Amino acid sequence: MQLLQQRTTAPSRQGLHVCNVAVPSKPPAFKAPKRSKVEIIKEKSDYLRHPLMEELVNENPHINDDAMQLMKFHGSYMQDHREKRSFGQGKFYQFMMRTRQPSGMVTNQLYLVMDELADKYGNGTLRLTTRQAYQLHGVLKHDLKTVFSTVIKNMGSTLGACGDVNRNVMGPAAPFVNKPEYALAQKCANDIADLLAPQSGAYYDVWLDGEKFVSVYKEDPKVTADRAFNGYGTNYTN
Repeated sequence: MQLLQQRTTAPSRQGLHVCNVAVPSKPPAFKAPKRSKVEIIKEKSDYLRHPLMEELVNENPHINDDAMQLMKFHGSYMQDHREKRSFGQGKFYQFMMRTRQPSGMVTNQLYLVMDELADKYGNGTLRLTTRQAYQLHGVLKHDLKTVFSTVIKNMGSTLGACGDVNRNVMGPAAPFVNKPEYALAQKCANDIADLLAPQSGAYYDVWLDGEKFVSVYKEDPKVTADRAFNGYGTNYTN
């Protein structure tokens, strides 16, 4: 930056004058911003499908780097359990699954299912995060499809719980029946979560093998209309 000294003749408060003005020393760059590696991986993934689907069914205990980036949008991270490493065997791979539950609202049925999954396929712990989501740690790769499909079939979801997205939408979880503002805040959190959720059908292709899944939950029609609205050119069109 350069400081150019100039004197102004315009009157100013308390007789003060502007003496130094900061201006850029170099002209602004006109190069287009460089796309991130993750954006390119997503573009080539057929809407968050490949190579994740291939990596989940091979014999390796881990998935490759591209699949690991896609896995985040399905609600999971691959981790290394250092304390379980065997000498000379390298990393001990396992996965953490995180739920998507706006306002931290969870049915009794889903809680019981998550608790059972933690004991049967995880490390025996079920963690509640400050973002009002559950995390289930210690899942091995060959158990991922069982764990994810069980959560989905019990009215849970992990879609968009990790990665460069909004993740879980927080709100008041207090079950006050005589305070309508709490119910309105919870509905708002649900609507925002629905609006920003990835719209690819890959989630059900990967974890339910494309099986038709019927849910009693239906998003607000206004959310559907707002998602389709492109009056400001913010939706990508091919």
